[in-house]
Amino acid sequence: MTTPHHPTCCSNEQLHDLLVGSVNNADSDAWLQHLEQCTTCQTKLHALAGEEGDWSQTREVLSSSTDRSHIARTDELAESLSRKLLSPPAHPEMLGRIGRYDIERLLGSGGMGIVFKGFDTELHRSVAIKVLAPSLAFHGSARHRFAKEARAAAAVVHEDVVPIYDVDADREVPYLVMRYVPGESLQARIDRVGPLDLKQILRIGKQVTAGLAAAHAQGLIHRDVKPANVLLEEGIDRALLTDFGLAQAIDDANATASGVLPGTPQYMSPEQARGGKLSVQSDLFSAGSVLYAMCVGRPPYRAETSLGVLEKIRESQPKPIRELNPEIPSWLVQIVETLMAKDPKDRYASASEVSALLEQCLAHVQHPLDSALPSALQKRSRAKLKFIRFVKFAIAGALVMTGISLLVMRMSSKNPRVPNSATPWVTTPPADTRQPIPPIFGWKVDPLPTTPEDTILNALDETIEVDWNGLPLEQALAELLEPIPLDYRGYATDPSRASEFESTVQLRHRTTRKQILQRVLGPRDLGYIVRPSGIEIADLEYVRANPTVRRYSLAHVSRTNLEAAEVVQLLERMLGTGDSDAIAMTLNGPILLVRATESEHEQIIQVLVALALNVQR
Repeated sequence: MTTPHHPTCCSNEQLHDLLVGSVNNADSDAWLQHLEQCTTCQTKLHALAGEEGDWSQTREVLSSSTDRSHIARTDELAESLSRKLLSPPAHPEMLGRIGRYDIERLLGSGGMGIVFKGFDTELHRSVAIKVLAPSLAFHGSARHRFAKEARAAAAVVHEDVVPIYDVDADREVPYLVMRYVPGESLQARIDRVGPLDLKQILRIGKQVTAGLAAAHAQGLIHRDVKPANVLLEEGIDRALLTDFGLAQAIDDANATASGVLPGTPQYMSPEQARGGKLSVQSDLFSAGSVLYAMCVGRPPYRAETSLGVLEKIRESQPKPIRELNPEIPSWLVQIVETLMAKDPKDRYASASEVSALLEQCLAHVQHPLDSALPSALQKRSRAKLKFIRFVKFAIAGALVMTGISLLVMRMSSKNPRVPNSATPWVTTPPADTRQPIPPIFGWKVDPLPTTPEDTILNALDETIEVDWNGLPLEQALAELLEPIPLDYRGYATDPSRASEFESTVQLRHRTTRKQILQRVLGPRDLGYIVRPSGIEIADLEYVRANPTVRRYSLAHVSRTNLEAAEVVQLLERMLGTGDSDAIAMTLNGPILLVRATESEHEQIIQVLVALALNVQR
């Protein structure tokens, strides 16, 4: 077939040659550019590519992604198309055969290929086989790109990257053979349970960035880091990075020459969204977006269209993580914000640096007394440093003064005397400090009187197990908080969002009521307020505008009014009370009254627990 220098409308024969891939790369690119502008040729190509019944079925499947029956039909369609690329099976129970590999079943499909579970008949092991998509298998440029992916992925050898066992890009149906990883993708995990636990976030983040570091060391940029490209191995705490289909050489000057914008919009970097030249910092931005998704249960940027997402990435900041999930510590927020800085120069220098940082953070979370938080993440004010120094001197002096008598007292009693069965230092103790803190070096602490909110707060700290599969949100909340009364009047401030209560919840988890409540409400931009009469569900704007008052006893972490005032200064700096009119603190002797939101009260409790444990040590 001859191609004119300036293509005109194509004949049916020319379009057929283009479909079956009998056109060389240069000619096919010219015809594809023409097709982008010519509606007549688009209509003719539409008719040649498939019958109207096939297109109707495809449209029906793609427009009904939430219906499981249509999802099943999608798999059937992909499986039917893939049979055309496979040789007849050696066994009746197999789907087909390719090379020396028996194909057992379809695992999934994407823009570039179809992934099967197979069996290596020579080495007798299960493998995953990625075959170039049927619509691209006979297209020269697509085959070249598929071969490029195989070479890029095979060059990266690391325990946190899915290894490539075999590549055959020359045969009629190109394919690559990878290690079969039983389990699920990170995206499937987030869809199933929502925000992940802190230890899981740090562990997965450490492994993903370690895999990126290995790719960067080979001179490759992944360019499509997202939860769907992270595989979580079943039964083992291991995450593996996969799918280097968009990888390119770091020094490839032709990255955006064609005007193509590769990647997944929700996890693109700003420079990638603009179609600019990429560096390893682009992958770091995407890794930060993955960490964000693990923290809150959804991507950082959402819009009705892909162009809307790209515009937000370039121009705006995502919602603060702690507004959607108050359980996430501020130091992890600091890491994510640095990774997702708009300017690549403001991000971390390398993926290996981020991986080492997350590893240190994980060690701190697992063993807080033995492993300190990295110094770069510690924001200690002068007041805090002064107070900690005072506490250390006080402990040393008390040990000298009490000496042998203190040891005798502790040896003579198995159970140290406590003021009361109630936790004496705060009216809202966290679940992991349910046992009362004993008197410190003889300091006497009177317990605070209970309040109506205490019963509700204690119930929120109880551990329960939920298994919700498509349960309406309002019904899930009623089941979760039973018998705590629920109040939705605060939600009336935004009636247009009332339809969200008709949405369904997919969650199977065992943790405290409070953590489950935050996981369910956070991704929906909702929050809650603990009232004496029950729990009020409301949008975040209403929650922030209606803080609650709680009382805290500082007697366990201070002995004088001056020391108590230093604790208050520390809390004020941490919460940034100067930037918010909603937060107010009043100190009356050792009793501190705080007017703040639920998430801010949680931060206060964490600080007081840390200070009390430091004094005990």
